[in-house]
Amino acid sequence: MKRLNRAYIKGTNWALSGLLTLLGFSCDNGGGMAEYGTPMATYTVKGKVVTDKGTAISQLQVIVPSEECVPHSDTLTTNAQGEFTLNNTIFPPASDLTLKIMTTDIDGAANGGNFAPDTSSVTIKREDLKDGDGHWYVGHAEKKITISLKEKMNE
Repeated sequence: MKRLNRAYIKGTNWALSGLLTLLGFSCDNGGGMAEYGTPMATYTVKGKVVTDKGTAISQLQVIVPSEECVPHSDTLTTNAQGEFTLNNTIFPPASDLTLKIMTTDIDGAANGGNFAPDTSSVTIKREDLKDGDGHWYVGHAEKKITISLKEKMNE
């Protein structure tokens, strides 16, 4: 009898394990990280930082802090033409995404002036996404932004 109960329990455990595997039950840590099958979209923000007179500013720090659907922050530096490019992925792209873009003059007067920090924003709307595959990849959006900085007043 004892042997029969063990065999019954072992068989039941095996059957339940197989059934749960077929149904796809798994553990979720709730961390919000992208997993296989998570809807996603990619985006590119091309920016240029200029003075209030239109002159390009090089060697500025550009920070894009992390947001709810953007898992990490990004720090960039403008090139000699004052340009920067941000490429990233949105998980999940359920609604519009507004990115804050913070610019800081990290080298003082060496780049042609001492500029005050500024915070700008760019919004990527759901309808901006193009070329999705109709499944998990929702598409790509590209935005261009020009940020104009003012020189700090001498204190």
